[in-house]
Amino acid sequence: MKLFKMVLILTVFLFLSVFSFGETPKEKLEKTIPGFPRIESFKFNEELGFYEVIADGKLFYLSRDLKYLFIGSVIDLRTLKNLTSERVKEMRRVDFSSLPRSDAIKISEGKRAIAIFTDPDCPYCKKLHAELGKLKDVAVYIYLFPISDEGRRKAIQVWCSEDRVKALDSAFNGGKLKASLCEGHPIDRNVSLGQRLFITGTPTIITDRGEFINGYVKADVIEKALAR
Repeated sequence: MKLFKMVLILTVFLFLSVFSFGETPKEKLEKTIPGFPRIESFKFNEELGFYEVIADGKLFYLSRDLKYLFIGSVIDLRTLKNLTSERVKEMRRVDFSSLPRSDAIKISEGKRAIAIFTDPDCPYCKKLHAELGKLKDVAVYIYLFPISDEGRRKAIQVWCSEDRVKALDSAFNGGKLKASLCEGHPIDRNVSLGQRLFITGTPTIITDRGEFINGYVKADVIEKALAR
């Protein structure tokens, strides 16, 4: 995340120094640095007075004169509402049935369902994994979503194991994983999917009604969310 911020700041400085007439802000921002994250949305928010930019699954702002970059939350002081958080919630709306089940590890069966974006190298993911066995009548789909190099290595080893469920349990319980590789693993696809859903940390839970739960929670919190 720190690297992403540095790239964005550098991009804006370069962008301002070479801005030429005839190009839109979006076009110049995309052209300034090769390999800049794909801009999914670039529009001026009249209410805020900023450009609202979505790139690589992240939301940030540019001032009207394109001199200043804002990363973080915008708070409406009249209502104390977090406008950035509300905007992300709007963009996060997802049809649970549209999630690619073939890219997930299904570890249980049930009439209700949740999807979990998790990192095998994440301590809070380990705590959450221990809670999943307490759920009743819930189908759990695990999407391997590493946020570190070590997490990626473990994620690939888990997916490429003969018994993925057993390997996942082993990864979260300090067991040794076999150094296995395979073609066509979904790890990169899962990362891209998570970015499109504005998932920036693990674990993240999505209920079958499209509700997001961020971070580690106990099983009863998940049960209550599913009951809603």
